This record gives sequence, C-alpha cells and structure tokens, in this order.
Amino acid sequence: MKNIYPFHAGGDTVYFGRGDEVPYKDAQRQFTEHVKSLSDGTYTSNSFTAAELVERFLTWISEHRGYRTYDQRHRDCNRLGNFKVKRKRIFNLLATQIAGEHLEACLRNSHAKEKL
Repeated sequence: MKNIYPFHAGGDTVYFGRGDEVPYKDAQRQFTEHVKSLSDGTYTSNSFTAAELVERFLTWISEHRGYRTYDQRHRDCNRLGNFKVKRKRIFNLLATQIAGEHLEACLRNSHAKEKL
C-alpha cells in the first residue's frame, strides 16, 4: 500500500504510521529504533494469541454482564478456539492471524455436526 510504513518481523507487523501523517524521516527513525530493539533483545511484541484475547474478553463479560451471557460467550469462544486450522487450534494463533475464512469454516463445521 502506498503511504504506509509497515515492517514485518517474526510474524508481527510493526506500524510506523501513515505516509500522509508521519514524515518519512520520523518513520525511518522509528524503524531504526525498532531494528535496534530486535538486535539488543528489548523488543516486546504487542501481539497476543487468540486465547489471550478471549481471556480478556471473557473477563470483561464476567464483570459487566450477567452469568447467562458470560456462560454463552464462554461456550461460543471455546468452540471457536478449539477449532483447528491446518492442525493448529485457533487459540494458538496470533489474534492478528485470524481471518473471516477461519470463522466461516468453524461455523460450517458446527452446522455439519448439528445435522448428524
């Protein structure tokens, strides 16, 4: 894409800003700092797995909604998280790796099981 300064490292995408909002020199400086953090071991990923995202979501649900809502969301999230995509459970994928096609495949699988 034009006017975007992304960098991909170890499955993570590090975003340095939009070209029309961040001057090229600033993006270049951020990139240099990022590469330095990778080499000196101080880089920490902001990415988290789907399991971590679900845990945060369910914590919020339990604090702000009733038990029945929490229970339903918990079951739905477990069904989705335990679904395997290319032999990997969705729970083990980075949250940023999950695509609509994964959710659709899980739904198709659920509907197929219901018909049995």
